Amino acid sequence: MLWVAAPESFDPAGLAVVVVALGVAAVLLAAVAWLGRKGALQPNAVVGIRTPRTLEDRQLWYQVHHANAPWQFAGSAVTFCALLGMVLSDRFPVQVTLMVVATVALLVPCVVALVQVRRLGGPA
Repeated sequence: MLWVAAPESFDPAGLAVVVVALGVAAVLLAAVAWLGRKGALQPNAVVGIRTPRTLEDRQLWYQVHHANAPWQFAGSAVTFCALLGMVLSDRFPVQVTLMVVATVALLVPCVVALVQVRRLGGPA
C-alpha cells in the first residue's frame, strides 16, 4: 500500500487562490444580503435566490430575500473568520478544515433559502 504524506501547509500560491476565491464569494453573498434586506434587489435571472416560484412572484422574491439576509450575513462572517484562520495557520489539516467550514458557511444560506421559499410560497 502506498502512503502519501500530507504537506505541512498549503503552497502559498494555492492558499492565495483559495482565499481570494472564497473571499470574493463571501463579499458577493454579503452584497446580495444587503441589497435583499433593503428590498433593492429586483427579480432577475442572474443574482439572488432564483427559483421558479421567486421569479414568478415579485412579492415572494422580496420576502425570501428579506428573510434570508441574516443567514447570508452570517455565512459571509463565518467565511471571513475561516479564511483569516487559514491565512494565520501554518498547519495543513487546520487549513483544510477551515476551507471546508468556509465552503459550508457559503452553502448553508442557499439551503435555508430553499426552505424559506417553500415555507413562504405555500404549496407548489
